[in-house]
Amino acid sequence: MIIILGLVYRKKIRLQIVMLVHGKYSYDYIRTFKKYTNTNPFPYCVKDEILPYLRQSGKANPNVIHYTTLKEPLFEDMPFHIGLPQILKSYGKPDCFNSYLIKGFEVKAFGYYRDVFGSDVLAVFYFFLDKLVMGEYILTESKESLISKFRDTLLEKAGVNDETPVNHFFIDYDEKKSVYYRENAFSVVIRYVNRTDKLFADLIN
Repeated sequence: MIIILGLVYRKKIRLQIVMLVHGKYSYDYIRTFKKYTNTNPFPYCVKDEILPYLRQSGKANPNVIHYTTLKEPLFEDMPFHIGLPQILKSYGKPDCFNSYLIKGFEVKAFGYYRDVFGSDVLAVFYFFLDKLVMGEYILTESKESLISKFRDTLLEKAGVNDETPVNHFFIDYDEKKSVYYRENAFSVVIRYVNRTDKLFADLIN
């Protein structure tokens, strides 16, 4: 019994040390927590493999429609490269969290449920070197009326006039910033893409 208690407290102490050194919202803390408990300390924002998932918004596919806009896209009205502490101060504890190690660099995803058009939508902030580099809305409710509202509002805000409904497109502000929209039978993703950070852009390509 004493040995078992010793092992339990040893794990707890180890977790506390990792949290103090790296923070609770870190790859090291999650890895250590999983090692000792076989569970994740936070709900997942994205369950897919992260690189293929992020590469969906690559601009290599010539079959995807590209609109243009003069209005700079802002995710949640937040400028790109805003610091992580400012988001945590504004939004508080995340509803979900992921941390990924990509080629030796840590990418963090903080998710918050937002009420949009009377439905819960997951807003996910992606941070690289603790700066906001990407954001996306994930809609899992498949009501066509709700999806249409999202699509139409997005195009309207960008100043795009196209009455033909499409389910896969980009809205380009310039070569570095755009909004990626994709819907399928299961969900809708609206991703605010920022390629001004060359290191991050190279990392996910």
